[in-house]
Amino acid sequence: ASPLVVPGLALAALLGGAGGYQWARYWGSQELQHETSHGEGDIHPTMRRLKFMVKWSQWQLKAYHGASVEARMTVLDEVTRTFSPWVQRLYLLRAQGPGNAELEIAEVQEHLAPLFFLLHRRVAVETIEAAALALGQDFDRETVDAAGADRARVVFPIILETISSLDRLSPTAHAQLLKVTSASNKLQATFNDQRVHRRRRLQLIVSAICQVLEREDVKRLLVDPHFLAHLQLRPAPPLPQGHSQSHSDTETVSSHSEPTARNADRLELPPCGAEEGEDDAFFSMSEGSDDGSQSSARRKAKSSKAPRMNLKTRMQSCPRGHLPNSWNLGDCGNWRIRSETYFRDRRKLPCCSTMFELLHCDWVAVGDEGPVSCASKHPDFYPASARKDGEQRFLLVVNFILGDFQAVMTMALNSDAKWLKDETSPQCRVWNHFLHGDDDSRRERFKLILAVEDGPWLVKKAFIKKPMLICKLLGCDFHQTSQYLEVAFQRATGATVGVVLKSMKRAVLSCALLLEAKEPEELPEHLLTTAVANYLDPSKFACPMSRSAA
Repeated sequence: ASPLVVPGLALAALLGGAGGYQWARYWGSQELQHETSHGEGDIHPTMRRLKFMVKWSQWQLKAYHGASVEARMTVLDEVTRTFSPWVQRLYLLRAQGPGNAELEIAEVQEHLAPLFFLLHRRVAVETIEAAALALGQDFDRETVDAAGADRARVVFPIILETISSLDRLSPTAHAQLLKVTSASNKLQATFNDQRVHRRRRLQLIVSAICQVLEREDVKRLLVDPHFLAHLQLRPAPPLPQGHSQSHSDTETVSSHSEPTARNADRLELPPCGAEEGEDDAFFSMSEGSDDGSQSSARRKAKSSKAPRMNLKTRMQSCPRGHLPNSWNLGDCGNWRIRSETYFRDRRKLPCCSTMFELLHCDWVAVGDEGPVSCASKHPDFYPASARKDGEQRFLLVVNFILGDFQAVMTMALNSDAKWLKDETSPQCRVWNHFLHGDDDSRRERFKLILAVEDGPWLVKKAFIKKPMLICKLLGCDFHQTSQYLEVAFQRATGATVGVVLKSMKRAVLSCALLLEAKEPEELPEHLLTTAVANYLDPSKFACPMSRSAA
């Protein structure tokens, strides 16, 4: 059912006077005829569900920032519709006239608050402006379809009524709503200080929408049953690959991936109940980098309050095994990689064995001095400790920095491995090319595959089980001696990293590392290693000892 829109003083003020008031009154009277008999029976989404949908939309909009306007607006369409029953309830309360409905109206406003604060974000403003302009052009060309009409009759009115109802509230009321919606401390502290700037964003939304909906031809068409009955359905817009819902792995994701028909995905909505798998911290609405100008790679870590622990204590805190807060070797058969005939038929098959032996996985908090750029040289990480204990094999070390945490994987190359002794074997060919190649060629080969074996819905959707040329996505440095080769990545931050770090305690994460075959002689591919992290608790991560104290 479509929502109900009533005239609001704030809406009229935003539009500059009587024009907004007259439009809102017209629209409300039209919709009232259709909806008053249905609104009371609607199921109202819980606050938890509404906040989850807003969080999901924020993640989608960041992940698909390069998608078309239509694709991004589709995300906003879906999250906005979730608030429809509450908008209907608000209109019905007002239609009943003066009475004792203040508490019920306040309850509705609380449930509309997550959408209201979402509409202040730049990406939402820009998307709605562009979508409204496109819709007006569709009406001009008489090419409006069912999705466009639905946006005009449902989505845009919900947005306008949300702005109308909540913009008029006092700064004190806004501060209370920010607390109700679990806004971050930063957003709560700065929201009212930036009131003029934020209100300007709302004005842009209202102006863009009303330029379309105030048109007399649009008003007539949207209440014309003949027009509505003959609208064509529009195919769902494709989304570029990012945090795809698909588990297809026919292509490699790199920093140069483009949204083509071949690598496009369809929007998958969170199923009912998905929000129940998240804890309260997940729903925090943070301000973030609203203009997207801040490079995630350059963001500095927060000052760490984690204690310092030596390697032996950390190994006891996060041991190898299957219990919560542990790591283990993964099952290489779970990963489909390029087969011997891949260059002819693009076929992928499960892997049979790994090239390296996984020795250790170490998770630490980043200390005040910053992340350890070369873990192999640091005395309080596994590579140096293993050397001290007599480990003589060549080590491959992979050093990830994820937000304010660091993960270091250490693998050993067995000198008596059959594939290593056979210089014509695919594994030996690809390894020698990687080992002796320059840094640029290494970046073109090193691949990472991630998956969530168990965990909340949104965390599972944060990864596609597809090889990524991770060195090109994040950037990295290579540290090499005769005893080891370390791949040290730049800091990874952003929406996906945040979602995963907040949910690690309730998730089983797995990864696989491999080198991409470039020639038929390097096929079939083999994994370097695969690892599993079992329900890791970031609150237990400690900072490594300083070099002098180790």
